Amino acid sequence: MKEKYQKFLLFSFVFFLGIFLFLLKPQTIFSYSFYCNNGPNKDDSGGCGTPCHCGQPWTKYYKTSESGMGQVCELAEGYTWWISRIAELCPTGDVCIIGEYGLRYGTCDCLFGSIYKTCCVGSTKVKCIRYGDPKWKRGVCPPGSTTVRGTSCPSSGSGNSGSGSSGGSSGCLTPYNGACPKGFVISGGCCICP
Repeated sequence: MKEKYQKFLLFSFVFFLGIFLFLLKPQTIFSYSFYCNNGPNKDDSGGCGTPCHCGQPWTKYYKTSESGMGQVCELAEGYTWWISRIAELCPTGDVCIIGEYGLRYGTCDCLFGSIYKTCCVGSTKVKCIRYGDPKWKRGVCPPGSTTVRGTSCPSSGSGNSGSGSSGGSSGCLTPYNGACPKGFVISGGCCICP
């Protein structure tokens, strides 16, 4: 008799537990979380991974289905997402460091790599210029100049006549975190333009 009673209690417990779990939303049973990144807008990561689909531009977030973890983000497929700001992101375009004769490649973590484009007028290097919001250090070569891939200007028979912070004249662009800027490939430990 005692064995039948134990089986009945176990069956009742499992049955009611099943009903309870069925009535809960899946997100309260299984929490799902990940990092996401907003680039120029909430639906574009700017080359920095998965977009968040909510939040501020150029910001890294922790996104979770766990209730109450930050601010409400979106309602998608029956899930309410929550986001918490982690850090600022930066555009991955060309970066101009004032006083330099070329452009560096920007990274999502607001750092920048070595010079990979040089601003030239003929065989002479000229300084890059900034545009847009100064905190992003976005840069271009000035009007009337030519943007040349690499760290030197084309010579007119007399060699490299430029000066300044060109990142060296070895022609080796050092990879940043094992990656090269768009349009370059790694070869022999250097980023080269194929």
